[in-house]
Amino acid sequence: MRRSRRLAGFTLVELLVVITIIGVLAALIVPAVSGALETARRNTCNNNLSQVGLGAFNYASNKGYYPGYLNPKLNTGATANPSWQIVMLNDMGRENAYRSWIDAATGETPYLEMYVCPSDNTAIGLPGPFTSFAVNTGRLGNDDTNSVFDGVCHNLTTNTARSRRVTIDGIPDGADVTILASENVDANRYFDTAMGTDPEDLLGISWGGPQLQANKNTGKRTAFTSQEIQYARPSSNHSGVFNVVFAGRNTKTLDENIDVDVWRQLMTPNGKKAGTATVLQEGSY
Repeated sequence: MRRSRRLAGFTLVELLVVITIIGVLAALIVPAVSGALETARRNTCNNNLSQVGLGAFNYASNKGYYPGYLNPKLNTGATANPSWQIVMLNDMGRENAYRSWIDAATGETPYLEMYVCPSDNTAIGLPGPFTSFAVNTGRLGNDDTNSVFDGVCHNLTTNTARSRRVTIDGIPDGADVTILASENVDANRYFDTAMGTDPEDLLGISWGGPQLQANKNTGKRTAFTSQEIQYARPSSNHSGVFNVVFAGRNTKTLDENIDVDVWRQLMTPNGKKAGTATVLQEGSY
C-alpha cells in the first residue's frame, strides 16, 4: 500500500498568525526607531547650536563684544551688511567661507550644515543660504535704548552702534543664564539683499506680549498680537521642545510652553533692571 504524503507548507491560519505577529512587532519597533532618529537629530541640532555659542564666545573674546544681528560691511564693495552668522565664520574654523565673503563684493555665502537643524526640512541642503537659528535681539525695535538689559545681539551698523555692544563681562545676570540664540523655523536666509532696513524679525528672536507657545497647529509658532513680530519666537520641528544656546556657550532644551516671564528673564542680560522698566509691561510693544 502506498502511504499518503502530507505536503509541507503553511495553512492559511498559520500564515495569518505570522502576518499578525509581524504587524505587532512593526508597530512596536517603528515608533522606537523614529524616536531614536529624532533624538539623534535633536542632539545634532544641539551640537550645531553649541558651535554657534563657541563661535560667538570666541568672537566676543577677540573683538571685545558679541556680534550684532547686523554688522558693518566686511568689504567696501559689498551689497549688504553681514549677519551674525557671517562675521563669526572666522571664529568657527571656517576661514575659507569667511574669506569668500570678504573677497566677493556680492557677499556670496555657501550653505553651511552647522547653521541648520536636521529636523528643519525647510532649510536642509537649500542654497540661499538658509539657517534654523536666530539670535537674541531683546525686545523688537528697542535697539536705540536700554541696550544694557535688552538682548545680546543688536544692529551694529549705525552711528550709535558702539553703545549697543554687549560684552562678556557686561551681562550682570551671567552669560551662562542669558540666551544667545535659539531655534527658529522661520529664520529663513541669513543673507538676503531684500531684507529691508531692519531685518530684526528675520535674524533674531525677541520677547514681548503674553503668547509664547512655540510649536502649535501647523508646526510653527502662533503669532504675537502684533503681526510685525510674528517671526520673533523660539520654535522648532522637535516635538514639544526647542534648543537654545546661552552666551556662555552652554546649551539647553526648553519646553515649548515655557512661561513668558521665565523666557523674558532668560533673554535679558540684566533681568532685575528689565523687570522694573516701564517699556516692558505685559502686552506692550
